[in-house]
Amino acid sequence: MYPQDGSISIGSYAGNLIICDDFQITQKTLLGDQNLTLSDEEKSLCLLFPASEIVTVACHSVVNYHAYSLIEKGVKLRLKSISSESVLQEFGDRREEEK
Repeated sequence: MYPQDGSISIGSYAGNLIICDDFQITQKTLLGDQNLTLSDEEKSLCLLFPASEIVTVACHSVVNYHAYSLIEKGVKLRLKSISSESVLQEFGDRREEEK
């Protein structure tokens, strides 16, 4: 959901922590000319959860946009984004689930 109010929602599902950020972090980590460098926001998450797998996901059906990044133990391994209005951006090796 995208409430557009600057809120952050925190919950859990199947033993996983879920943080919905109202596009505050994802716009800094998934959009634009990104690479495998951690943003300040991602570094903060890695400090809080140093041994965790962190997945950032964004989807927008109006422009057929989807993007995600994968961080494992503080290292960004994968970043992919594409929309009907932009070219595919990929950094890191494709994951088995993508093949």
